[in-house]
Amino acid sequence: MRPATITSLSRLLYVGAVLLVVTSASAQPAPPAPPTQPAAAPAEGAPPPAAPAEAAPTQNEIARDHFRRGEAAYQKGNYPLAIEEWTTAYNADPRPRIQYNIYQAHERLGKLGEAAEALQRYLSSADPDDPYYADATARMASLQQLLQATGIRLVGGVEGASINVSGHSWGRLPRPDRIPVQPGNHRVIVTLDGYRDFTSNVIVPAGQVVDVPIQLERLEGSDAPVARPLDTPQVDEGPNMTPFYITSGVLLAGAVGTLVWTINRNGELNGCDDPAFFCKEQDTVETQRTIALVSTITLGVGAVGVLVYALVAGGDSESASADACVPTLTGATCRVSF
Repeated sequence: MRPATITSLSRLLYVGAVLLVVTSASAQPAPPAPPTQPAAAPAEGAPPPAAPAEAAPTQNEIARDHFRRGEAAYQKGNYPLAIEEWTTAYNADPRPRIQYNIYQAHERLGKLGEAAEALQRYLSSADPDDPYYADATARMASLQQLLQATGIRLVGGVEGASINVSGHSWGRLPRPDRIPVQPGNHRVIVTLDGYRDFTSNVIVPAGQVVDVPIQLERLEGSDAPVARPLDTPQVDEGPNMTPFYITSGVLLAGAVGTLVWTINRNGELNGCDDPAFFCKEQDTVETQRTIALVSTITLGVGAVGVLVYALVAGGDSESASADACVPTLTGATCRVSF
């Protein structure tokens, strides 16, 4: 063989040997990884690891949940709980209609003051196009009328005594005017030096004025001067005039009936003055007409007389009765009062 051929073969064999060594090295498995350090055990008494936190409910979800609880309480008649739940719902999501519901619950409890406040909050924040708005406006006017007509009137007592109603001072006796209060239970306290305190719990319905008679007892051995007691006003209702009014009405009805009879009898006599016209039982009809006319006048005068007597005798006082008819130059002028 030629020397050049031998040299080429030698190079090829060398390159093949190098490739064989490299391939063998890459085919060997990688050495195993070193063992990891085990996690440290939790210390004794340490709290367990916290669970993954859940998403917090939104304000809208909170409001919806409390609103439904309020509805359930209202349906069961538990109005205080309904107010509590709806108030929480409103604080989370202030929707005007929730205040309308709160107003209804307060009204069921008879707390008209709180009801008016809730209704006013609804009217202040609701859209005027809301279906409930017109009804709420009318209800608000009615509530205000009731609240303005509600009160306590103190009757009797001792002049100069101090007045306290539900923790508020209202001056001193006499107090003839109405003390305005909200409907509900109120505590009335009247005090005066030298006298035992007067205390009374009063329930005032909506739209009514409750009279509270005041009785103050003087303490024994007191050096305070004797105060002048207030006279309790007596309402003189006067005699009962109802029977006279009924009698007057009956007489008046009789007068109307006989007047109709008179007109009827008179109609049957039309044309009797004509000689060519024959009137059957003319004398009898004329007698009946006369009786009917006299009866009409008698019953009419009696009805007016009884009515005038009832109005005069049923006056508020003797002076009013005496002044009912006043003589004048042309006769008498009578004043009728109801």
